[in-house]
Amino acid sequence: SMTEITEKYTRLAKYSQNNEGLLEEYRMSVHENRNRLIRIDNMVPQKYKEIHEYISELIEINSSSKYYWLTELKYIPSSELKGFMNYKIMEMINNKLDVEVNISRELNKSIMKNYSIKDKEDLYSIVGILLDNAHEASKLSKEKSVSIQMYMENKNMKLIIANTYKGKLDIKKIDDYGYSSKGSNRGTGLHIVKSIINRNKLFEKETSILDNYFVQTLTIKYKK
Repeated sequence: SMTEITEKYTRLAKYSQNNEGLLEEYRMSVHENRNRLIRIDNMVPQKYKEIHEYISELIEINSSSKYYWLTELKYIPSSELKGFMNYKIMEMINNKLDVEVNISRELNKSIMKNYSIKDKEDLYSIVGILLDNAHEASKLSKEKSVSIQMYMENKNMKLIIANTYKGKLDIKKIDDYGYSSKGSNRGTGLHIVKSIINRNKLFEKETSILDNYFVQTLTIKYKK
């Protein structure tokens, strides 16, 4: 039911908020390690070619860390949303999906300042359903690819979630109750998103297909 879904995502958002400190520590330690390696590289005499090659490999591994998106997430203006999205991205990565994350550092810190608890719960439900759907659909596709982008447009925040998918989609039916190209509970999820957006004017959503990506664009509006 809708209440159960909302409660599930809200709990997850609150729980994820606790991990924010850990993420920051992890990011710092990756950064520190890289700097240490660069210092060691400079200490070793040039003639030891193999050592330099080995160190540069380690620096490379450290730089292209599979947790690169943590740096991107730090610009999200709400610690619950940040932790929540991190948790969902981790699930995708652990499922061997190819995830791309781009988050603008221009995101406005005050955008959700006047959001009520209910507004925030609505947001977690929408974002949770969209991310879970993208995860499920891309897992079944050949390319297994998900792209997540966030940026400001005027005073509003845009969240774009795009995923590859298998089969054919009828874009007009996508928000109807129970519609899904895979007959999973995806249809129910998007129907819930539609009903939240119908009653809460802070959110708007557009659906499109671009190349072989199913694209959901969520507008998160500034509340005066």
